[in-house]
Amino acid sequence: MIVSKKQKYKSLKNSNLNNKSVLILDSFISCMNKKSHNINIPTNINTLGYRCFYDCENIKSLYVPPNISNIEKGAFYNCKSLEKIELPKELFDLKLKDRKLSLLLEVLAYLAVGFLILNNYQSKELMIVLDYRILTFMLFAFMVPLVLIGDNDKYNLQDALYLLGSVLFIGFSFNLMILIRNYSITYFIYFLLIACFTDIFAFVTGKLIGRKKLAKEISPNKTVEGFVGGTIMGTFIGMVYYLTVVSNQIPFTQILIITITLSIMGQIGDLIFSQIKRYYHQKDFSNLVPGHGGILDLFDSLIFVIITSILFISIL
Repeated sequence: MIVSKKQKYKSLKNSNLNNKSVLILDSFISCMNKKSHNINIPTNINTLGYRCFYDCENIKSLYVPPNISNIEKGAFYNCKSLEKIELPKELFDLKLKDRKLSLLLEVLAYLAVGFLILNNYQSKELMIVLDYRILTFMLFAFMVPLVLIGDNDKYNLQDALYLLGSVLFIGFSFNLMILIRNYSITYFIYFLLIACFTDIFAFVTGKLIGRKKLAKEISPNKTVEGFVGGTIMGTFIGMVYYLTVVSNQIPFTQILIITITLSIMGQIGDLIFSQIKRYYHQKDFSNLVPGHGGILDLFDSLIFVIITSILFISIL
C-alpha cells in the first residue's frame, strides 16, 4: 500500500542521526517500545543498512525519501506492524539502470548456454552428461571477474551466482528438449501439445469467464477459471494424442494422472518465469519475437512440462 506524500510523519527522537549517512544494524534494533508508529527518515541518510529496523514492531508506516539509494537485506525484518510504505521510483530504477552486465560477460554467458545445449546433443539416451570442461569454463568466466572488476556495484557474488544458475538452468532445459526429441518424436509432440493447448485455453477461458485472480501479485491477468480451463483442455488434447498416436499400453488412469500433472506444471512454470520478470520489472525476457517476447517467453511452459516428464519416463 502507498502512503500519501502529503502525510506528515513524526520525527525520530533521540536518534542522533545528523552526522550519519547510513542507518546501521543497531540504529533501531528491537525498538518495540518506541512510541513513534510513523518514521521520517532524515534527508542526510542515503542507505538503510542491514537490519537497521530489525524487530521494530511498532512501526506502522514509512516514507522512504528520494535520497535513499540503497536498502540492504533485512532492513525491515520482523516489522510485524508495518502496513504502509512509499518507495521512491528512483530506487526501483537502480536495479535496471546500474546492474547491466558488461558485453564480455553477456557473450560468455551465451557461449556457455550454447555449449550446454549442444552437449551430447546426438544421444538418444535420456541422460544429461555434464562435461567438466564446460563447467570449468563457466566457473572461470563468471567467478574470475569478481577479482578482476573488484567493484561490487558493477559485479558481485550475487551476479556471478545468478549467471551460473541461469546458464545451467537454460542450457540443461533446452538440452533436455533435444534429448526428448531424439528419444521419441511422438513423446516430444505429446508434451508440446499439452503445453500449447494448456496455454491457449487458459488464456481463452480466463478472458471469457475469468473472475477470481490466480496469482495477482505475480501475473494479474491469470485467473483460477483460466487455470482450470487450461488444465481440462490441455489434458483432453494430450490424452487424445497419446492414446491414438503414442501408445495405449499404459493404464488409462495412470496416463490421465500424468497428463493432468504435466498440464498443471506447465502453468506453474509460466508463473515462475512471470515472477522472475516481475522481480526485474520486465514485461518480456527480450523482444526477439515482436508481440510475444523472447525464446524463454515462448518456451516457459514447455520447459517445465519437459522437466516433469523426465520423472515419469524414468519411472515408467
